[in-house]
Amino acid sequence: MTMRIPSHGSSGGSDSRRLASRRVHHNGQSNNTNKERRSTLINPTQVITLVIFSITSFYLGTLMGSTFQHSGSVSTNNNQQNCEEVCKKYINTSTEKCNTQPAGTKRFSSKLSHWATGLVSINRKDLFDAYDFGVPITDGAENQDVLMLYNDRNAMPTKRTLSRAAEYNGDIPHTTAEEATENCDTMNVVFIKNPDPKTVNQCFALVGGQYQGYHVQKWQRLIGGGAEGKFDKTAPLRVTGRMTMANGYDELFSPKDKHLETHQAILKTYFTYLTKIREDLDAILKKIAVNNSVVVMTVNKGQSDLLMNFVCSAKARGFNLGNVIVFPTDTFSKDLAEGLGLAIYYSHELMDHVPERDAKRYGDATFGAIMLAKVLCVHLVNDLGYDLLFQDVDVSWYKNPFDFFHSDDNGFDVYFQDDGNRQQRFAPYSANSGFYFVRSNDRSKILFRSMLYAGDLIFAARSHQQVLVQLLAENNSLTGLTVKVLSRDDSEFQFPSGYHYHMRKDVMKQMVKGDKTPYVFHMCWTLNKEEKVHYMKQMGMWYMKDTCIHKKAESLGDINSACCAAKPIVECHYKDKASIIPCKDSPSKDNGAKNLPSHNPPINRKSLLILNIVSSNQSSHCCIMRSQTAAKMKLTVFQDYARSLSGDGKDVASDVFFELANAELIGYRVPNDSSSSNEDNAMVIIKQHSDAKTHTGGIVWETSYLLASFLSLKFRSNIGRNKVHGDREYPLGKTLEIGAGCGMLGLILATTKLSSRVVMTEAAEVMDILTENVDQNITKPPITNNDSDSDDDNRISSNEKGIYGTNHKSACPKECISVRRLRWDCLEEDVPAAAAVRSLTQENDLQPNSFDTIVGTDVVFCPSLVCPLLETIKLMARKKEAESTKATRIYLCLQIRCADSHSLLFSEAPKYGLEVVDVTEELAAFCPWAVELECLLLKINVKEDTAKQSRKRKKASKEKKSKKTPSKEKKSKKKDKKSSKRRKRDLL
Repeated sequence: MTMRIPSHGSSGGSDSRRLASRRVHHNGQSNNTNKERRSTLINPTQVITLVIFSITSFYLGTLMGSTFQHSGSVSTNNNQQNCEEVCKKYINTSTEKCNTQPAGTKRFSSKLSHWATGLVSINRKDLFDAYDFGVPITDGAENQDVLMLYNDRNAMPTKRTLSRAAEYNGDIPHTTAEEATENCDTMNVVFIKNPDPKTVNQCFALVGGQYQGYHVQKWQRLIGGGAEGKFDKTAPLRVTGRMTMANGYDELFSPKDKHLETHQAILKTYFTYLTKIREDLDAILKKIAVNNSVVVMTVNKGQSDLLMNFVCSAKARGFNLGNVIVFPTDTFSKDLAEGLGLAIYYSHELMDHVPERDAKRYGDATFGAIMLAKVLCVHLVNDLGYDLLFQDVDVSWYKNPFDFFHSDDNGFDVYFQDDGNRQQRFAPYSANSGFYFVRSNDRSKILFRSMLYAGDLIFAARSHQQVLVQLLAENNSLTGLTVKVLSRDDSEFQFPSGYHYHMRKDVMKQMVKGDKTPYVFHMCWTLNKEEKVHYMKQMGMWYMKDTCIHKKAESLGDINSACCAAKPIVECHYKDKASIIPCKDSPSKDNGAKNLPSHNPPINRKSLLILNIVSSNQSSHCCIMRSQTAAKMKLTVFQDYARSLSGDGKDVASDVFFELANAELIGYRVPNDSSSSNEDNAMVIIKQHSDAKTHTGGIVWETSYLLASFLSLKFRSNIGRNKVHGDREYPLGKTLEIGAGCGMLGLILATTKLSSRVVMTEAAEVMDILTENVDQNITKPPITNNDSDSDDDNRISSNEKGIYGTNHKSACPKECISVRRLRWDCLEEDVPAAAAVRSLTQENDLQPNSFDTIVGTDVVFCPSLVCPLLETIKLMARKKEAESTKATRIYLCLQIRCADSHSLLFSEAPKYGLEVVDVTEELAAFCPWAVELECLLLKINVKEDTAKQSRKRKKASKEKKSKKTPSKEKKSKKKDKKSSKRRKRDLL
């Protein structure tokens, strides 16, 4: 950030520069002036008086000096002190001589002094009070300091003692923001978030002597990238994006072809009708604008109830909505908005991409489509030269917000409500895209024009919030756009939101008591429309009658009189949520914990959602949620959602896995013919840890469900009949799962009798999650061995109370599953370790070349790990030795995370005696929804040794030749037969 520093008065830098100029000419112009003064005529009376005074002073001083010898020294010190006080205000020749004396070692050597000569510290809150940077100030500012660097002595504070302390070694001097910046012509500001020093060692390189940079270049030690990026201490530093987190996960979603095609089609329509749209819209805006300002809203059929409530509540509170314009996306909401008396602009061509249904939750496909509609209408109004207040339909007014924005002295270009979220993808502004004010000028027009052209990113992320925040930062640097975020922690709480409703009970108590009256309240941070309505009814924000819900405008007549209540409709729904009436008899919503709604749900990689890795400011809340007893966790069953996967709706699979990724407990029903359990409710249940920060093994990815479904459909009919693969006629036999993650796939294979034994392997950081899920799903207590050093099997115990407190009993036999650490690049360490810790009654889990089947999901994501992966498969797989011993069956289900890694897998496999075959068509035949998720199924064949293959070919060739070559006896008989026929023919 670059700021122009205003003048601070006559005592600032201009005076010091004038004084410096005076010093430069001290022996020039000033001496000439003295000569002119000496040439002036002298008054005789003045001379006589001066002589008498001088003689008297001489004798009196001599007498006093002989009597009080120390008085002279005191007088000298006082004079020196007075001189120093004068020097602090003015730099004259005597102090300049004094300051040229050596005063110690300078802080910065000559190699650094070309860009840094001194530094001071300033209290962070003091700096924010002096300069409104627009970003929300975080907690603890009163007790933290800012470091200010100076490129030259003239930029330092005028106060000489302070500037010398800044320049020379010693304690860093502390001063006020005003004093620290008084001589700064330019101030470059960089905002820094200090990560947890226990997990991240952060360094800063301030590089002088280069072209001025206005962005922070970020380097990290990572392997892989995107959703599969991972921090690795041994990896070299490399450039990463600003949205890459400390653990390596990249929160930026790259658009796919379908996103680009959708965006291009919308832009084509937009520019085709742009001239007519601008003319028609401008005619409406000229009629309704007040002080060149309008309120802009957009709505579809699914959200129309919230629009009606906003109008009813605003009119009940006496607000004039004459300058509100609504951009409906369908005819249903168009008729309703007109019936409410609002100005509307409707273009079927422009809004054809928006579905009518309401979004089920933040970030689903419908939500993402509405986001670009918001950008379109804001861009149009802004580009026509009107100031605008954009707001979502879930906003309630208490005071007219224009009174605030029109009275603000700072005059920022854009104002945004503080979203409250402090995830990295929202840095540095954390701007809420559902309530903001925009002044129309060249800078804001460039901003929203950029937003319009970033539609592919909006569709990819299914939210325009993170795109907006990054463009705010870019335009702040590029054009000087001034951005103000209305802080969530402002003591006045003028613009509270759902963040405060769910996280700040103290604020809500003040609202309920009437101690604080905000301008507006925005019910964001809430899962869906149903819950928004519940919360708004408890807070007295709901004014729409239930009889009008989902009704067409034509059936309502006068909508305002038929549907709007004069007083709020108050109802209780949850006893632990803020309410203007007591709700003690209502059920609890949060179960005693602070509610952290799914405002940022966990990432589903192909459905392009957002990984719920909370910031440090929210981690304690997440921990509170995760520490709740298992009985209070909600169970989401895969089969309940899988019914819709056969549908033809767009993004159906993405929506399904969106829901699954956001669940705490995931269930997979075990078929009734499983011998592992006779219970009808037998189920594999996985607890997800979406708050995992150092790895991506905290949730079940879609490829795990996909491969489990494929193997079940393909091999389940072979249970009890397959005598070629596996022990005890299990179709997949002994199975190795590499990269098991949460354990869903391996537990399904073991529980459904597809595998006789499953060895689930993972890296050390995922072992706790994996072992916990296995622990909950096994049926028999472990065989404990006090002499065993096993860190894995001895941690597994039976669960007698139901899996994670549910009514579903464990269904996986203990002897059918085990958990082992297996790092692909540490085989020489982990494989012998598994053999060393086995018990007397247990086989070696990781015996090389002992597996009938090897499976893995999403294990190809980093080029440096491709060869170790192939080495692992080669070590554990078995080659075909005879007809009775088949080669290991190997399946990998994945999505292309890194094109280089994918190509490397195919090119390097032959070097390890493996052949990779793409059998995705077979996968699509069993699971059509794999196509939408862009999942691939790879089958890896184990090749035989070249020498053995050669011997087999020779043997087969000999056998074939021997069959084709007739014996001499046969030849002789054949010849005699022909001769006999010939003689008979001759006789005839």
